[in-house]
Amino acid sequence: MIGVGLEDGTFSLLNIKKNKILLKLNNANRVTAADCRTDLPVAAIGTDDGKISIWNLEHMQLITQIDNHESAGNFLQCGIDKYFHLVLSITYLPNEDCFVTVGSDNSIRVFAENKQLRYRFGHSLPPTKIQFYGSEEKHLILSAGLDRTMKVFSPEHESGNKNLGKCTLVHKSKKTEHAMSHIVDFATSKTRENAWDNLVAVHSDSNTATTWSTYKTKRFIQT
Repeated sequence: MIGVGLEDGTFSLLNIKKNKILLKLNNANRVTAADCRTDLPVAAIGTDDGKISIWNLEHMQLITQIDNHESAGNFLQCGIDKYFHLVLSITYLPNEDCFVTVGSDNSIRVFAENKQLRYRFGHSLPPTKIQFYGSEEKHLILSAGLDRTMKVFSPEHESGNKNLGKCTLVHKSKKTEHAMSHIVDFATSKTRENAWDNLVAVHSDSNTATTWSTYKTKRFIQT
């Protein structure tokens, strides 16, 4: 038997020997990846909106849907009109309720019992600046990318990898916000980094700077 996913969102299970379609499942978006468990009639189907649907093949019922890789969106702010958050691959481990996914957001994720167990990630678009930061005891890598994110990577421990967030400008007086262009340069300071923001960034085609905290692993937006 073989599973086939189509652009119209249809997933079909085929018996090649008998040339017969055993079942069809309808998904809302284009199917980009799929795999079946080896011990139970269960399939995981990934689509081009970054989601994974878990189906019971025996009853043809949707068990759950997982927001796996980031939702697809165009990067018009970066001058790039493409979709970058497809589910590219799904693989179940033999005889386990556990599967591994790879996405075009440049991440690998492991799910157990349909819940994310661990993951590794990078930028979904090329980096614009990378810089070492920290001391000999705590060496980190700061990275800004065309995907408008600022990330912290640890060369030693997976737990040290953090996503500080996307570039967003918040208008405090109007209580509104909008996306900013990608970061082109940034500067850091280790002085009292646990007390205030220690990273300032400038953005493409913008006269507004943003400040971030690598210690608290989040951004503080300036208007």
